Amino acid sequence: MIKPKTSTFSINVVGVTTGEKWTGDFTAKSYLSYRDIMAMDRYRRDLIGDKPENASIRAVNQSEVLSQIFARLTKAPAWWGEHSQGLDCVDDNLIEEIFLAAVKVETDEREAIKKKGEAAQASLRETLKAEDAPKA
Repeated sequence: MIKPKTSTFSINVVGVTTGEKWTGDFTAKSYLSYRDIMAMDRYRRDLIGDKPENASIRAVNQSEVLSQIFARLTKAPAWWGEHSQGLDCVDDNLIEEIFLAAVKVETDEREAIKKKGEAAQASLRETLKAEDAPKA
């Protein structure tokens, strides 16, 4: 099994409902494997229940967000585990902050790969241009 690249992010959020201050470092995967994607979908279906067509739009959205977080995080503060990986949280802004930061890990990695590819292409163009230049 290939160990995924990860990145760490910090949060510092005051809960919109509880007023509690939530701080800590999380580590998230830079990309998801097929196994991760299937586990994410399985967890989402577990959260939403046997009859997803009867679920509210809010429940469907929450199950999607929580399953994304579930699949992406590799490390989290102790309080995250104590709150059942978000299931026992009541502060929407806390879950949103963690979700956005975890997804950003992948977005940032993809952007870095894209920039590296663009730099390699530019270097190759320069090399080819130099090779095609008339020789004195």
